[in-house]
Order: sequence, then structure tokens, then C-alpha cells
Amino acid sequence: MSATPDTHPASPIVEVRNLCLTAAGHEAPLLVDSVSFNINAGETFALMGASGSGKSLTAMAVMNLLPSGIVQEKGDIVLHRGAPALIMQNPGDCFDHLFTVRHTFRETFRDTGCVPRKREEAAMRLRLREVGFARPEAVLPLHPFELSGGMLHRVMIALALARKSQCIIADEPISSLDLPGKARILRLLKNLQARHGFALLYIDHDLTTAACMADRIAVMQDGRIVEQGEANALLHGPAHVCTKELLHAFKTSRIPTLQAIPEKERKPEPQNTVVPDTAVKNAQSGRKVLLECQGLHKSYGACRWRGNAGYEVLRGISLRLYQGESLAIMGRNGAGKSTLFRMLLGLEKPDSGSVSVMGEDISLLETHKKGWRKHMQTVFQDSRGAVNPRLTVGDIIMEPLLVHKENATAQKKRIEELLSLVKLPLSFKNKYPGQLSGGQLQRVCIARALAPKPDVLLLDEALTDLDAVVRAQLQDLLENLKMNLGLSLLYVSHDMASVFRLCDRVVVLDQGRIVDEFLPGQHMSAQRHQSFGSLLEAAAGLAAGYPLTV
Repeated sequence: MSATPDTHPASPIVEVRNLCLTAAGHEAPLLVDSVSFNINAGETFALMGASGSGKSLTAMAVMNLLPSGIVQEKGDIVLHRGAPALIMQNPGDCFDHLFTVRHTFRETFRDTGCVPRKREEAAMRLRLREVGFARPEAVLPLHPFELSGGMLHRVMIALALARKSQCIIADEPISSLDLPGKARILRLLKNLQARHGFALLYIDHDLTTAACMADRIAVMQDGRIVEQGEANALLHGPAHVCTKELLHAFKTSRIPTLQAIPEKERKPEPQNTVVPDTAVKNAQSGRKVLLECQGLHKSYGACRWRGNAGYEVLRGISLRLYQGESLAIMGRNGAGKSTLFRMLLGLEKPDSGSVSVMGEDISLLETHKKGWRKHMQTVFQDSRGAVNPRLTVGDIIMEPLLVHKENATAQKKRIEELLSLVKLPLSFKNKYPGQLSGGQLQRVCIARALAPKPDVLLLDEALTDLDAVVRAQLQDLLENLKMNLGLSLLYVSHDMASVFRLCDRVVVLDQGRIVDEFLPGQHMSAQRHQSFGSLLEAAAGLAAGYPLTV
């Protein structure tokens, strides 16, 4: 394997030759340096690397969509059969939510001129059926905000097919989905590729999915391709240290066993309550309760005068988080995790039930006066969306200190302590979010959350968008913080490997109910609920890294 492009007897759909990108007006190192590769019809070429390695910039250059201030210094990009189509990471941000799916399709057809107006409706329905919608006529009049994340991903793939492009670029297309959703979208892409024969440029930082998808893999570091070759050869005999690090992170992300739970041995339909087994009860005994919710119910869309009871999202949720404990909440998309998370933060009120922090009901006015939020802080999934880009790192960390009225001398000292705690240089306090990588910015968010010295840290998919190497580093950091500061963690995640590593107890949500509760070492028990079984099966399939077959 080498850093030069592989030769292939088929004529390429995309050729990138000696591509160099730089920031306009700056004498800075090249952002993308001498990148060369080609992609053939029907082939999947995976571009891998850590955050900030230049993967997405390379894809944007191929799409001719470079951000403002980034210029192509030299190199050639040859597209032999027209412009490629693009599947983005967060489809919810890519749609105009004022327009229906039908209107979005119509814009695509008229922009490309690939379908006559009289045949537009039939073409829309055909593409939606191809991506798995049994009743496309029911989807076309809907707005994007009326669709789930998985449905939006499928609509975006259908729009890419509607352009009749011979190349599709998929830039981290599954990072926001649950495990079964990830497996479903990956298999859908492979099936469509086999049917239509398009070239696929697949970009990700996770070798797990590349191992399933790719025919060839290129690994980027600091803007350069440091290694590329056939997927099987590269995964079994990496030459560059960067590839070895990614492969090590890939192997450590595997769950302890790849055995799927037999369907006949899974629990029956969800029950209203779950009684923890003896091991869970023993783990909880003698500990102080820091966070508790009892009998939470929540419905959306209820309308009394129309006689509409609405959709019940939470159905009698009760759980406790104990001092020094790490509790994971797992479940498929739509299980009610995000709604529960917002209620625990006091951002949304339940229809019935209560939430208590340090023994105080957060719905009571007197509790708000006592500043209960100081005891509980949050780290969100999207670190860039969680900070003000116009503030420096020091100002970002200072925000909770100002809210809780720390004096100026204490603020400066605390900021330095926190940067040291999350292993960032003190010089970072004068930098802006745009100057930091995703992993560095998430460390800043963790430092901000720790500023008021909370007892409970709530993590909402906080490691999902990070590459495997950075994710492992932040797992080490959270473990150390928990041990040294005595923190309790409540971790909402789809990532089974990080859940089993970080957490002492796992709770599974399905259809708004807690349907299972167990310790991490008990995940392979035949007593696990079928909803967790489906998550485990999907995680096992992805972690195995077996190529997807059509």
C-alpha cells in the first residue's frame, strides 16, 4: 500500500489529481496537500481520517462547493459523467422546513432538467419507493419537520437518485442515527449502488462502517493521503501509524461478543414497569439519590376540543441516579430519550409526574431560587452549536461562573484549573471555537460544564460526532473525572462500546417505557428485552466489519 492512487482497468467516474487547498490571503500550511485518487463506476471509495484531516474539504472541492475563504491552489478534478450528488451528515439542516417533500423534489427536477414536468409526480413516487417508502403518496405532502431522522436520510438519498448522478458523495451520512438505523441506511446504499451502478465516495472517521462499505480506503492525516489501498489488505496490514491508530480504535470499539440473541429467547412485549434484578439492587444499595424522576408522562399533539388524545411519548418513566454512579439510557430513535432528557433538565414540563434534584422538586419556585442547576450540568452532542462562536474559550468557560456570581480572581483561577483538568493548554483560553477541532471543542464544553462544580453531569450523545481516536481519549477523560471528582454521569447514547466502558448501569427505553435494566456485563443474558436485542444485533454486525452483501 502507498499514498499513490491505485490503478484500475475500468474508466474512472471521478479523478482527483494533486489537489491542494489553502486559506485565501494567508501564508499558512496547505489545508489539503497533493491529494490524488480516482473512483470507478460501481465502486465505493472510503476517505477516512481523524477530525480536521481534510476529508470534508476534499469532498467539497469535488462538489465545487468550497467554503468562503478556501481556494484551490492547484490540481485538477475531472468529473467524467456530470456533477455528483451529495448526502449530508445532518439532513434536518439541509432541508427548508417551509417546503414539502414534493416541492423539494420539484426543485431538484427543474434544476437538473432530468425529468419532464408531466412525469415529475411518477418519478417522485418511484424514487421514494426505491428507498423503502411503501406509501410515497403519504410522504410527498409532508414537511421535513414531520419526518424522523431515518426518514429524512432516506428522502435525501432519494433526492440524490433523482439527479441521476453517476457519483454520490456521502459525508458521514449515518452519525446521527441509532444502530439499527445505521445498518439499514448502509445496506440501502449498497443495494441502490448495485442497482444503479453509481460511484460512491464515502467519508467517515469510523473504520467500522468503512470496513462494511468500501472496496478501497484512503486514510488522510493533516491534509495528506498517507495510505490507500484495497479495503481488505489495508485493514489486515496497515503500514502507516495513523491507520494503525484508527484500526486499534476500531477493534476496541467491538462489543465483548458478536452473538445475536435468538428471537425466541427475548422478552415479550414491553411492560409498564421493570423490577431490577438482585445484581442491580445490590449496586444501588446504600447510595444517596442525586437525581430522580417519578411517573413521568408526556403527550404531544393533544387537542381537547377535537377529541384528539395526542401521541404519548413517555409512559410512566421512573428512575434514579445515585451518587458516584454512571447511568446509561439507551433506545432506538423515537423511544423518548430526548424528551426525557429535556425534562430532567427542566427544559420541558411533564403532563404528570415529578423530577427531583438533590431531593428537591425542580418544578417548585423555591427550588429555582436555590439554584438547583448548579448541581447538574450538560454536555451536548453538537459542540459547535452549543457555544457562541464570537466568544473566546476563556469567556465560554466563564459563563456559568458569572451566572453563579464567582468573583473575578476566582474566575481566572478556575478557568486555568479547568483547562488543565480537561488537558488543554492554557493558551487555548484566548482562542475562538472556529480555531479548534471537534475533540478540542468538546473538551471546552466539558470544562464549561464542570465550572460550577456540579454533582451530576448529563451527556447527550456527547461522543457521537467524534472520530474513534478522539472518542477514546474523551472516554479516558470522563473516567478520570468521575474517579477524581466523584461525579455522577447520566449518559444518553447509541454507542454500545462507550456505554459498556463508562457506565455502571444501563436502562433501555422503548415506546416511552423503561423495558429493561441491567449491569453492562449482563448484556448477553437471554433475559434482555427484544428492543435491546435489536440494538445489540445491529452493533454486532457493524462492529464485526464484515462487507455488506446485496
